[in-house]
Parts: sequence; structure tokens; C-alpha cells
Amino acid sequence: MDRITEQRSSLAVLLIPLKKYVQARNAGQLIRQGQYERRPKATDKYAGIIEEAVDKSKAKVRAKAIHVRLVALGYNGSIRSTRRAVATAKVAWRKSTQRIFWPWIAEMGKWAQYDFSDGPVIDGKKTTLFHFYLPFSKVRIVKWIPDQSLPNVIMVTIPILWTTIGRIFGPQHQYLWTTVPKSLDQTFLIPLTYL
Repeated sequence: MDRITEQRSSLAVLLIPLKKYVQARNAGQLIRQGQYERRPKATDKYAGIIEEAVDKSKAKVRAKAIHVRLVALGYNGSIRSTRRAVATAKVAWRKSTQRIFWPWIAEMGKWAQYDFSDGPVIDGKKTTLFHFYLPFSKVRIVKWIPDQSLPNVIMVTIPILWTTIGRIFGPQHQYLWTTVPKSLDQTFLIPLTYL
């Protein structure tokens, strides 16, 4: 008898958790393991104050400093609860303020590019060739200029933009892409609305 009683009691212990699921199923509810309702926390009333402090300090404020402020406002929770709430607020702040890199992708025919190369020596003077082209097209224009100074570049660029390219594609190009000759790691994108 003792053995049967022990087996029944151990079976009853095993069936107690199942009883909750069977009753929920019969009631038309679905209970999944690991999904529980969020309990209210002691820091919920002070979430706005915590988020404001994190935002003002750009996520540099310490949880202990915020805890001191909350205690002065009547907070009764522990420092550990404050630390959890501040850590969550800092993660949320960093996600909302992080910079997202979007590569610049231009439409075909909407931008032009120019570059320079060494040209022939004329009367003992070194010259420069100005290469102008539209990416994704066969349009390539090469002009001779005395040097790479800004007046010479403007002198040759504006007629190309408004006559040659305008006749072929119409006034659709919006940007001019260039590099600085002395430091090739810098590139500039010039909106053509200002030219």
C-alpha cells in the first residue's frame, strides 16, 4: 500500500502543472511557456524622469545619481531596480540616436564626374587634360586647360554642362562629382542648382 500511495502522490505532483494547461485549453485560451504578462515595476512611475535624465546627459549619467533624485521624489525601490531601468533607457537612447549609414546611390544620368590627367607639353609648358564624363553612359569629353585652378575648371565645366550634355540628355543632371587634386582621399559632391 505504501508503494501505491507514493506513486499516486508523485503522479499528482506531476499533474498539477498540466492541470493549468488543460483548464486553459478548455476555456479557449492559449498559454505558451515562457510568455508571461509583464509585472508592474517600481520604476514604471518614474520612467519619464529616467528617460529625461538619460537624454539630457546623452547616456552618460550614472544610475546612482538618478537613484538619489528618485528617492528625493518618493521612490521606494532598490538601487538594483534603478540600475536595470537606467540600463534599459540607455540602450533605447543609443538605438534612437545612432547614425545610420545610407550609401549615396545616384540615378543614371543624374550626375556628372570630372577628373584631370597630364597633357602634352606645349611650347615647353606642361598642360592638363580635363576629363568630363557621365557615368553609365558613353559620353566622354576631354578638353585642354592650362592648369587645375578653379577659374579654369569653371571656364570649361559650365559650357559643357549647359550645351553639350544639355543637348544629349536635357537638363537632368543634378550633381557634379569631383576629387581634390592635392589630396585624393577627399571627394566633393557639388549640387548643380547653384551653378
